[in-house]
Amino acid sequence: MLRTVFSAWSRSLSEIVPWVRAMTRMFGIGLQRNLRSSLERRRMHPGITLWILYGLIDSALN
Repeated sequence: MLRTVFSAWSRSLSEIVPWVRAMTRMFGIGLQRNLRSSLERRRMHPGITLWILYGLIDSALN
């Protein structure tokens, strides 16, 4: 049961990851700008936090 759920999840993840990488490349410059200004304000935006988490997970997988 759990194994089939995990294999389905990993399959969908492998389909999503290239698209997310492309989007990350497109928004990279604006993201860095937003991140820098958010760090200056010392108030993190939830979306930016998610992007940071994704970057950490992505670099851990590679």
